[in-house]
Amino acid sequence: MDLILEDGPLLRVENLSVSFGRPDALTPIVHGVSFDIRAGECFGLVGETGSGKSVTGLSIAGLRSPHSGIQTGRVSIGSRQLPEARDTAAMRAWRRDEVGVIFQSPTTALNPRLSVREQLIEALPRATPRGERTRQARELLDRVGVPRATERLDAFPRELSGGLAQRVMIAMALARGPRVLIADEPTTALDVRVQRHILDLIDELRQDLGLAVLLISHDIGVVGDRADRLGVLRSGHLVESGDTARILTAPADPYTRALIEANRVEGAHTAAAPTGNEPPREPLLEVRDLTKRFRRAPRRGPVPPAAVDSVSLSIGRGESVAIVGESGSGKTTLARMITGLTAPTSGALSLAPQLGIAPANPRIARAQYVFQDQFSSLDPRWSVAAQLSEPLKNRGISGDALPGEIGRLLGEVALDPALATRYPAQLSGGQRQRVGIARALASEPDFLVADEPVSALDALVRAEVVALLDRLRRERHMTLVLITHDLSIVSALSERVVVMRDGRIVEDAPTHTVLTSPTHPYTRELLEAIPGTRIAALNSPHPLPER
Repeated sequence: MDLILEDGPLLRVENLSVSFGRPDALTPIVHGVSFDIRAGECFGLVGETGSGKSVTGLSIAGLRSPHSGIQTGRVSIGSRQLPEARDTAAMRAWRRDEVGVIFQSPTTALNPRLSVREQLIEALPRATPRGERTRQARELLDRVGVPRATERLDAFPRELSGGLAQRVMIAMALARGPRVLIADEPTTALDVRVQRHILDLIDELRQDLGLAVLLISHDIGVVGDRADRLGVLRSGHLVESGDTARILTAPADPYTRALIEANRVEGAHTAAAPTGNEPPREPLLEVRDLTKRFRRAPRRGPVPPAAVDSVSLSIGRGESVAIVGESGSGKTTLARMITGLTAPTSGALSLAPQLGIAPANPRIARAQYVFQDQFSSLDPRWSVAAQLSEPLKNRGISGDALPGEIGRLLGEVALDPALATRYPAQLSGGQRQRVGIARALASEPDFLVADEPVSALDALVRAEVVALLDRLRRERHMTLVLITHDLSIVSALSERVVVMRDGRIVEDAPTHTVLTSPTHPYTRELLEAIPGTRIAALNSPHPLPER
């Protein structure tokens, strides 16, 4: 290992440029990016999808395919320089000795056919004595906070929660004692509580081991809370770089300002306090003692607890309600029962009789579902026009009236009607989510369930979709049920918050009350885990001054 002076950078990235494609048809992805990271320091790299941040991280780690294009510039760790891609032996040594990588999705990065023990042993140095391998694997799990480490060694990835799987991925990244740790969207798919625990762990390891950490994220709130310095990427260009506090309080680039404003809007907790004079709403949905138990195959262990356990609630016409909780809390199962996509084990569910709908038969009701992942919920073989035509035809609209109605729906969700001929793979994440919303609106619903509608979107697109849902709810006088694990967006979309944990409702109150005076410890923990507190602390509630 090279001796690194405390005041000198450990990782240096100088004029890094990356292009993909054939030599005669190259597409530039990263343009002349430069930054450095000291030992024990966290440098955050933030930008929207397609900005080049993950390509930058993979290039530093030597994980970019040598056949995918051209890379220029200089990357060094201490006195050691990133080797040429065609020098495969030197590149393997670089990845083995210098860099650890935490990938975004541990469920795809971990081998589903190998146990945790096998994957950790594979990650250890080859010189590790055979009798020491299991002990060192267990110590790695202990180091990253995996409970019952000895028992977890024999588990497979499918048997781990998202948080535990990510901890195993961190243990593998640390197995060979790297000096640089690259965390590429390490918490994007995790609940806010688990996200905080993982980021706390990375901070602890950085300080204890003197790691230079590159934290990559599309969420400036996450990066702002954790990074000593940060850089902002847009279209492959580093548009701003410097001390985190300086950038969060006095951003020089308009794009950085937009990212900060989008984060502040989500985390502002601006829900108005109820006046007490609101007229009672006409009930639209009544749920009484609703329970759902999923069957387990014979001889596969004890019967699991109920996914939803004796839940009762009432939702009024035109009301907006957020159902929040971590993964496994039962919120999505409850939503699917409300819309008729999942049958309850027991309990009663009925919609208002004035709609002319039989009780416990919501599938044929004017209720629609906006799914979390529109890439999988939209048919990849159908154009946007075909996706929207199906529910329109169910309403009796056909023939010459279809194109006009499709164009009207796309316009209502702020999409160009020309996109009607495109397929899902030709759309951005935000455009796909808008198509999913338009498809739900095509049935003219009175009741809309939005299940994690913005969890996979960049900050700017998230803000746009949140504003769109709020506008549509008000214009159409719809009842909206928002399903989310993230309390940071509920103030913009809901008048009331229902908090679920382990299949039960632990709190149900107006949004302002829940966000400012929560009564249940679990709700307080969810609020404390919301990222972006540094932005809120450094900035006043007023808009950033014009530069």
